[in-house]
Amino acid sequence: MMIVRPVAHSRPNRPKRIPPGPGRGPALNGMASVCAIVSLSLFLACGGDSGGTDARNAASAGSAASAPPVVLISIDTLRSDRLPIYGYAEVETPAIDRLRRDSTLFTHAYSHVPLTLPAHASMLTGRFPYEHGIRDNQGYVLGPEWPTLPEILGARGYRTGAAVSTFILRTETGIARGFEHYDDSIANGPANQIVSPLRPGLDTLEPARAWLADVKDQPFFLFFHIYEPHRPYQPSEPFASRYGIGYDAEVALADHVIGELLDTLRQQGRYDDALIILTSDHGEGLGDHGAAEHGPLLYREVLQIPLVIKLPAGSAAGETSNRPAQLVDLMPTILDRLGATDALESLPGTALFAESEGMPERMLYAETLFPRLHFGWSELYSLIDFPFHYIHGPDPELYDLATDPGETRNILTENRRAYRKMADALASLPTDFAAPEPVDEETRAQLDALGYIGSSSDAMSDRPRADPKTKLHVLEALAQAFNHFRQNDCPATVEALERVLAEEQEIIEAWEYLGRCQLRLGKVPEALAAYQQLLTLTGGNAKAALGAASAFLRLGQFDDAKVHAEMAIPSQPVAYNILAQVAMQQGDLEAADQALAKAMDSSLARPNALLGKAEVALRREDPAAALDFVRQAEAAAAEPLKGIELTRGKALAQMGEIEPAMRALWAAIEESPREIAPYAHLALVRGLAGDGQGAFDTLRALVEAVPVPPAYAEAVRTLRLLGDQESASRLLQFARSKWPRNAELRSL
Repeated sequence: MMIVRPVAHSRPNRPKRIPPGPGRGPALNGMASVCAIVSLSLFLACGGDSGGTDARNAASAGSAASAPPVVLISIDTLRSDRLPIYGYAEVETPAIDRLRRDSTLFTHAYSHVPLTLPAHASMLTGRFPYEHGIRDNQGYVLGPEWPTLPEILGARGYRTGAAVSTFILRTETGIARGFEHYDDSIANGPANQIVSPLRPGLDTLEPARAWLADVKDQPFFLFFHIYEPHRPYQPSEPFASRYGIGYDAEVALADHVIGELLDTLRQQGRYDDALIILTSDHGEGLGDHGAAEHGPLLYREVLQIPLVIKLPAGSAAGETSNRPAQLVDLMPTILDRLGATDALESLPGTALFAESEGMPERMLYAETLFPRLHFGWSELYSLIDFPFHYIHGPDPELYDLATDPGETRNILTENRRAYRKMADALASLPTDFAAPEPVDEETRAQLDALGYIGSSSDAMSDRPRADPKTKLHVLEALAQAFNHFRQNDCPATVEALERVLAEEQEIIEAWEYLGRCQLRLGKVPEALAAYQQLLTLTGGNAKAALGAASAFLRLGQFDDAKVHAEMAIPSQPVAYNILAQVAMQQGDLEAADQALAKAMDSSLARPNALLGKAEVALRREDPAAALDFVRQAEAAAAEPLKGIELTRGKALAQMGEIEPAMRALWAAIEESPREIAPYAHLALVRGLAGDGQGAFDTLRALVEAVPVPPAYAEAVRTLRLLGDQESASRLLQFARSKWPRNAELRSL
């Protein structure tokens, strides 16, 4: 048996490549001159440019009119063994069942990588990840080296359109190259800020239907992607009631969306003559082998995918193929059925309906760099040579998929010959990789929201690395920490992160979120220590500098706060807000205005800058202007802005509007029950309004909710402002007895 190896191809302006880890073999050189000719002929066949407009206009009208529609449907994160057409009985999928009756079902189809962006890059280029260069969901962009399926079809007179459901497949990744219409619009807020990194499949269906109506009777290629059943699970009715909130419910929802799309094709009279492929980018862990999701491991549950191919005019309807298939086979299968044989020559995949006589059997390739790039653990590679599945890592594994499809028994020591053959085949592949490029903060936030958390400070260094399967408990603790953080439960977040960092010191986001939570808890020195560790790990990461600036500001170390804010400004313009706060603390309102004016130039920094302008207005005793800035900040924010209610309450109090002020300050406490300032301001308002007992109760609630020295210190200062020196003295004495060495309490 053999692996179909890639044709060598030059890669201009690629980043410096990193040598492979231990056991990796040399890259294949191929026959450079022959490959150059093949690549050039393929490029010319594709029309020579990404748009394909001129080539499409020059295409033969007769040829275009007879070309069948092509529809590629990708259901994200769909395991084949969770569909009735593969024997699963716990969910109903009538639309997919109906499509299968008109199609050929492939029983052994596999992804190359359990991640959305690189898997789809393989679908649309017909290239392995080590060829197209996309090795993760972030930090990589699809370059122009390889022609894409929409480019090739566009050059042959096809209209090309796509509708996708996740931020991961946004146009900026290069995945949209060759599509004349690519709908990746996600729900946007003010200033085009992304509110959600995904959209429901039914929402993606509407632009796809509109585009289909526009192309009418023309030949077209539609790429349609939905994110169900990917986490977070949010199934609509009736699926939530029928199956609960989980994977099966979202599979049923996905089937409903696909049914609506296929019905649209039927209503337009395009279904019968269409070439339709339904597949997925990868599977899902669902607890098998200890992983709930996908990314760090390469077992069958995350690699085996559904593959259903409907040929035009009912050809091969109802058939089943046991032929091994992989994502790079989709492009040659489509081109073969369209007769585009000139574009097939250099593709490493196989046309799945081509005559099999004389064709070499091949091994199926997969990889994951996710554990290395995100956590500093070892990358994994795998090959499938039926019935064997070999997983290469620090602790290699071999499984017999025929007798052990759950991969529960490692038979490597019993089958040394199969192991050696597959290890040698894998070592011959060019699996080295380029370092990912840094991503901006908004992109990182969207990926965090989708669950793609973590990045390692030394992912590219050459050192021994842990096998990811031995680190799943760390991954679980990290996932718990991020879930607690999203629920605004900072004590639980800190506890989980400390478990992570006790074992893994180089996970960047663990230190960052530890610092953020410690700040929220009022544990400013601890937060500063976390951010300083992050600065050391990253060599001056802007996010770490921004966090350190915030901590120094809270500690009253204004010079240090200013230095660190200035470090962060080039990539974190929100740091101008820190500079403004430093200036306000030092009484320089003009300098604060200048810093806030610069922050206003950034859509991300603008909402907080407007809130900063409100604070400046309050210091100038202009509460009406402050309220106006608060309203502007609300309108500019993509989501509820922290500090809005506190600033509103302070402005209303300054205007003498006591009841509205107290309502706003209560809202601020409910929004952030562990923030100190809302309690202190509410206590002041209640005390100055003559409600001394209410003021005392509010401060007692503060130290109960936030039992840390800064909370006690603020309560002492507030009692002094209200003239209750006796209560202030008793509270300070109690706090000093608990924290005798705390500098802030001693200074009081």
